Amino acid sequence: MTAGVERLDEVLEHCLRHSTRRAQADLTGVLAGLTALAVSHLPGVDHASVTLMADDDDIRCLAATDGHPLVLDNVQRGCGQGPCLDAATEHRVVRADDLTDESRWPAFTAKSVDATPVRAILALPVFRDGRSSATLNLYADRPRGLDARTESAGAIVASHVAEAMTAAYRTRSHGRSPRSTVINQAKTLLMRDFDVDVAQAYALLVKLAKQQNDSIEAVARQVVAADGPSGRN
Repeated sequence: MTAGVERLDEVLEHCLRHSTRRAQADLTGVLAGLTALAVSHLPGVDHASVTLMADDDDIRCLAATDGHPLVLDNVQRGCGQGPCLDAATEHRVVRADDLTDESRWPAFTAKSVDATPVRAILALPVFRDGRSSATLNLYADRPRGLDARTESAGAIVASHVAEAMTAAYRTRSHGRSPRSTVINQAKTLLMRDFDVDVAQAYALLVKLAKQQNDSIEAVARQVVAADGPSGRN
């Protein structure tokens, strides 16, 4: 492993810990941070995304650094073919070095070249739970812009994406996340104390969070704590 890749692993570890601490079970926030890091740290990468494909062939983008990955997901959805679909269904790394000279997915490549500047794609499988599969997708605007170094470093990002998704799905399978539970508790208390509806209660949490320059979850915990025995006395 090169020094650059070792440094990347350190950055990702810090990012994942920081994101998890701030966002708790916010999978979207963690994946957005990891795709952004892929663009800023991986050689040749101009765009990145995480795509989820369910067993009913529904394709959903979980995170994207800009609009081009969203367009490419839509093209794959409409054509029923593409590198990210192959990576998800066959659970293997798929590389397309030059979309202008690519014969595996003719409908996909023709529309993609017309609609986006992307010319090279590297799709890495990251997650499978029996009902859905996900891929980390790396895109370059330059043909052959994604080499072996990109794939090696991308595997590090993919491992963290897999870790985040596995943790989120495990939490979901065991019920609501601690974050959603405490926010719902706080909304209930505000509805009771101020005679407001659920939307007004949530708006109040948002307002308090902005005033305190803190997260909604942190404010919610304050509201719940204030309602406890010591808070009521």
